[in-house]
This record gives sequence, C-alpha cells and structure tokens, in this order.
Amino acid sequence: MKSALDSILKLQPEGDVCVIGVLVCEPLVEFYTMRIHAKATYIMHRFVVAYIIPEAMNVFPLVHLMEVFEHAKAKVAQTVGQLRRVKVHASENPKVPLSWLRPSFKKPKRCQIVDG
Repeated sequence: MKSALDSILKLQPEGDVCVIGVLVCEPLVEFYTMRIHAKATYIMHRFVVAYIIPEAMNVFPLVHLMEVFEHAKAKVAQTVGQLRRVKVHASENPKVPLSWLRPSFKKPKRCQIVDG
C-alpha cells in the first residue's frame, strides 16, 4: 500500500488521496485506507469489516458487502479524480510535498505468518 501511495504522491496531486487495501481472512474481509499525514508519517486505518457470504440463501451479508464496495469505490473515485486533474494540468500547489515521502528499502513481498 505504501508503494502505491508513494507512486500517486509523486504525481503531486492538489487534493486528498488515499489507497485502499483489502485483506481476506475467511470468513472476514477487512478494508483499509492509507494516506500520508506528515513527513514520513503514513496512517493506515481499517474502515470496515464485512463477512463473506457463507451460503447462497443468506442475503444480509451480501447487502452489507455491496454497501462496503460502494464506499470503497467512492474513495477510489476521489483519488482517480485527483490524478486525472494532474494529468491534464500540472499541479502548482501540491497538498503533500515530496519531502514527506519516506524511502522504502526493499520491495514488498508476500509472506505467510503461521500462528502457534
């Protein structure tokens, strides 16, 4: 998520931007947002947890999951709108200065954590 956010911030948008992360651990789906708050300070916030639909007959988790996806879509649309504005007209007053970005030492890699 940090790499994605850094890539977006290097384009220097004028408004708020965030990235969305999804963690699936059956039977739960967790949605996270990440944004930069200050110099080298990234904030990752879990904004919702939903249940995966266990049976086709159980409709309530599906309704809630669709509401969650609509909420995530709205957050993504806000970031995409900021990026489209930067693509058309270069930003003179970016909201986040490039000096706030913290360097990454290695590319992220997938690792499995086993409890116990």
